[in-house]
Amino acid sequence: MILGDIDPKVILAKVDGTQERELMDRFEIKGYPTFFFFIDGKKEDFTVGRNDQEIVKTVLSKLGINSLNLSTKEKIDKNIEDNDVTVVYFG
Repeated sequence: MILGDIDPKVILAKVDGTQERELMDRFEIKGYPTFFFFIDGKKEDFTVGRNDQEIVKTVLSKLGINSLNLSTKEKIDKNIEDNDVTVVYFG
């Protein structure tokens, strides 16, 4: 996934709320899915689409990142396939 290729590193964690009731209570989660974004340990609400493309797009936007280092042909091809617009710079 593209999130593993950016700096700062972004970790996407999935929690099973039926198994982790303490976390559900701690973060006052009322429904599924619920997303939070943590910056320097501070929680921010996070509204995002439900597919991988929307999650990546929203995370990158939140971080102010508007370009990626796609270092292989496969990564470039995947990005072109997954997005409406891709600009590739060869330098």
